[in-house]
Amino acid sequence: MAEGRQTVVIVRHGRTEWSAAGRHTGRTDLSLIDEGRRGAADLGGWLAARSFDTVWTSPLRRAADTCALAGYGDHAEVIEDLVEWDYGELEGRTNAEIV
Repeated sequence: MAEGRQTVVIVRHGRTEWSAAGRHTGRTDLSLIDEGRRGAADLGGWLAARSFDTVWTSPLRRAADTCALAGYGDHAEVIEDLVEWDYGELEGRTNAEIV
């Protein structure tokens, strides 16, 4: 990498029951489903070839678990401001239910 140049890698959390169903998931604290856990572990293999000065995670379970399963749980700093959108009354609804 060129001197002074930085790369930012952004990773979305693994699949949850709501994301699999197309539901808007904001601040509801959902766990990963098996598919999400496998994906997070697979992500760890892809990320292992890289080194990071800093790793951040949302405090929500789905993000923190993805981070841990990818192998970065011990290095991650929990950042409260990284929680998802507040969908309000639209939380948990699908696009079809909203339209």
